[in-house]
Amino acid sequence: MADLLQVEGRYLEVVYMDTKREPVELRFPQTYDHIQVNIDEFGPFDLILSSDDNALEFLLEFKEELAGDVPVIFFGINNTELAARAIEREEYAGVIEKVSLLDNVKLAFELFPSLGNLHVLVGASVSGQADLEALKAQLSPDLAKRIVIEDLSLSTFGEVESRMRTYPEDDVILFLSAYLDASGDHFDFLESVLWLRQHTQIPVIHPYEHGIGQGFLGGRVISHFQMAQKAIELAENYLRDRVLPKQRFVEGDFAINYFDYKEVLRCGIAPSQLPHGSIVLGKPLSFFTKYKTYCITAFVVSVLMAVFGQILGLMYLRQGRLLGKLRESEGQTASLFENSYTPILLIEPNEGCILDANPAALVYYGYSKEELTELNIAELDGGTFAKMDHRLDRIRTGECESYQSKHQLRNGEQRQVEVLFTCIQRQQQPVLFSIVRDTTAQRDVEETLAAEQMRLGHILSATNAGTWEWHVPSGQICLNETWAEMLGYTLEELSPLTVSTWKNLCHPDDMEKALQRVEDHFSGKLEYYSSEFRMRHKDGSWVWILDRGQVGTWLSDGQPEWAYGTHLDITELKEAEAELLEAKESAEAASQAKNVFLATMSHELRTPLNPIIGFTDLMLVADNLTSEQLEWLQITKSRSSDLLLLIDDILNIARIEAGRLAIEARLTLIQDIVDDILNFFERTSREKGLSLNCKIAPELSEHCLIDPARTRQILLNLVGNAIKFSSEGEISIFVRLDNTETGRDGCQELHIIVRDQGPGISREQHKLVFEEFQQIDSSDAREYEGTGLGLAICRRLAELMGGRIWIDENYKEGAEFHVCYPAPLPSAETTQNVGLVNEASADARPTTPAKSVSGAAKHVLLVEDDMSNAKLVMVCLQRKQYRVTHAQSGQSAIDLCAEERFDLILMDIKMPGMSGLEAIRILRESDHSTPIVVLTALASGNVERRLRELELSAVLRKPVSITVLAKLIDQIIAETTSP
Repeated sequence: MADLLQVEGRYLEVVYMDTKREPVELRFPQTYDHIQVNIDEFGPFDLILSSDDNALEFLLEFKEELAGDVPVIFFGINNTELAARAIEREEYAGVIEKVSLLDNVKLAFELFPSLGNLHVLVGASVSGQADLEALKAQLSPDLAKRIVIEDLSLSTFGEVESRMRTYPEDDVILFLSAYLDASGDHFDFLESVLWLRQHTQIPVIHPYEHGIGQGFLGGRVISHFQMAQKAIELAENYLRDRVLPKQRFVEGDFAINYFDYKEVLRCGIAPSQLPHGSIVLGKPLSFFTKYKTYCITAFVVSVLMAVFGQILGLMYLRQGRLLGKLRESEGQTASLFENSYTPILLIEPNEGCILDANPAALVYYGYSKEELTELNIAELDGGTFAKMDHRLDRIRTGECESYQSKHQLRNGEQRQVEVLFTCIQRQQQPVLFSIVRDTTAQRDVEETLAAEQMRLGHILSATNAGTWEWHVPSGQICLNETWAEMLGYTLEELSPLTVSTWKNLCHPDDMEKALQRVEDHFSGKLEYYSSEFRMRHKDGSWVWILDRGQVGTWLSDGQPEWAYGTHLDITELKEAEAELLEAKESAEAASQAKNVFLATMSHELRTPLNPIIGFTDLMLVADNLTSEQLEWLQITKSRSSDLLLLIDDILNIARIEAGRLAIEARLTLIQDIVDDILNFFERTSREKGLSLNCKIAPELSEHCLIDPARTRQILLNLVGNAIKFSSEGEISIFVRLDNTETGRDGCQELHIIVRDQGPGISREQHKLVFEEFQQIDSSDAREYEGTGLGLAICRRLAELMGGRIWIDENYKEGAEFHVCYPAPLPSAETTQNVGLVNEASADARPTTPAKSVSGAAKHVLLVEDDMSNAKLVMVCLQRKQYRVTHAQSGQSAIDLCAEERFDLILMDIKMPGMSGLEAIRILRESDHSTPIVVLTALASGNVERRLRELELSAVLRKPVSITVLAKLIDQIIAETTSP
């Protein structure tokens, strides 16, 4: 901490309280006097840092009278109540450590399956006794039976060491502390470590990093380095901004599994037996590459960060064991000096000359002993040692000091090291016994992991994600504060934290699905676990959670051990989804209502048009009409046809918008469609004095795969517009195949061109005319009438068939429209599998010249509820000498068919009571094979699908051409009566 805070321009005073060796009753007054002298000499402090429980107790008692309201940042605190008491004062903030002694107990039994007894060694100090009581409260009855307490508050060091010599080899020690015994004797930590290893060689588990590397096996420890880093961050932020953080109580997760490699091997433990993610001191650096799993969650990263932070304290303890031993005897010092794996230098304290070096130091620095002992320590550390004058007095009194520096090796390489000093006597002269530990790799890894931890911490904070860790075998879970805050709780309110905590809060309707997802992940069916469910908030409401996770470690039997994951609050997203679904359902309902309305409107408009157009056709062939009457009838017929086209346009655009207009490609001869168009417009073009002609490419003499009805509709609109807007000249239709070189099964396109010699269309309006309800002239005084739907329908139909439509910008003598869409020439196999269509109308029946039919004996059943339509059909059939029976409902038709036989049935669809569709179904199910022709004004997609499912001879849409109906009836009856 001191080294990291010491920067140019900043004065740092370090006060050593040493309350582990001497009682607070003695050290508190001495510390008070020391600080008072310092303030008198140098002025008030800007910031005070407190590094353990006793130091914080001192400041709470004396800081106000010593330093007033100077802020205090504490760390290294494991007394939560003390820290909570501190932050009640607004000038206190800091970090506390949290040691899990129970985890270390479990670790001992996991590492040594044949373990006999676990001896818990604890001193008489207040903190030691507090640790003991905390451990007892956590032990289960089964574990407590296998625990032996060595309590120095009830025994002396001598009594305990006598018992330790009798411990069986399969026992293990959990070392909590041994600073003070029942007689009042004190040990510092290094002395207690040497005392313990002197009297027993059984494995020692320790919950703190110091001591590991000095003869202790290891344990789940606290990283003082990580705590110091966090405290430094708080200190630097305050010195920069002069403001303490809002969250002034940081409970850091600094626990890691940490072991001494030599002790692991000595105890016969295979590295694979160590907990996943363990850090092993002394193992080659490549060992760290095994920790890639820290990326799974920020918690794993935090654990790994904490691991490397422990190394500083670990080596300090190992070195301390050597130093304490050296103070007991010079002979023992010589043995430790020569046999240590750690580089050790003996340095003359005044000038810094190197007096001796052990074999490990010679190997590390690359010098021979003669070369190294000719150097001064300043030649290795660049003068750092020379700046330690203020510490040497304390070292000479027997205290230990350390410093961080860079040492230069013989090959010129600079290495980051920590050097621990203590003073020993050599030939009755004081010598600095200096233990050198290389921290280069450790610092590099720590810096990398610190940056990674900070980055992932920012990500978690930005995403407001709750995190969880689940120990699957025990059901224990670890959560962060955000997890609890999503539900309105604190972690303390949810304790104890187990998987039941989640189950109790999860909505019962969602739990089964979530647990099934977990099981699917555990069994390998899913690579990751992901589920959405509701959890109960503290206020009683339900919060939607997106839960994601993955197993991080597995047990040897293939069962999951630890799983890690996150919680995200998706309540707002779910509410938005519900609103969208409601809006979608409303839109679909509105669309359905629109479709029903349009279908009904189609029926209601077409039904009266049918007799209007039909009776007009009958009157036009009468012999006694005057020329004026004939003109009136022709006008009536023309305007009725215009109204019919308008109805078709409106219905088609509505069906396209609703996505209900299906494209049905059939093998079609394009010549048939063009001929039909020419016949349809022959009279209109002749009356306007226009020439109507066409040219079809030779390659289209064969059938191609297109939708004939939609092709005919496009040509009707384009040729109709050309005739409407032209007053002279000619109208030409060109049809060809493009991309013919790709072969018969390639991607040829049917290319239709309709050219006129009318007024043309300005380039600015080329795109506008293809929009719905848009016209070139939309004024009230426009010359040409229309709705502006024809070209919009052409564009929509072309796009539905995978094509496009456009106006040629280079044609200046009128307007030239181009339509292209795929029209492959089928292979022989396709021709055999697909029926041929030789007519343009999708509803038309393939026709052959009708035979002459004598209708005198032919009986037709007409099922029609509208009397005007019925009258029209009856007049038409009676003129053809057919006998007609009229039924006004589906039920009446069924009753009549049961009583007598008919040669043909003409059936309307929409009728009161039983519909025509239902009547046809009943007739077919009762084995009536009478030919049925449907006459309908309905235009819905549902009706079309149901009609295709029935055994019908033909379907004609109202208004029906009397000529077409008569020919069709003649043909059907002729087919059924022919031998």
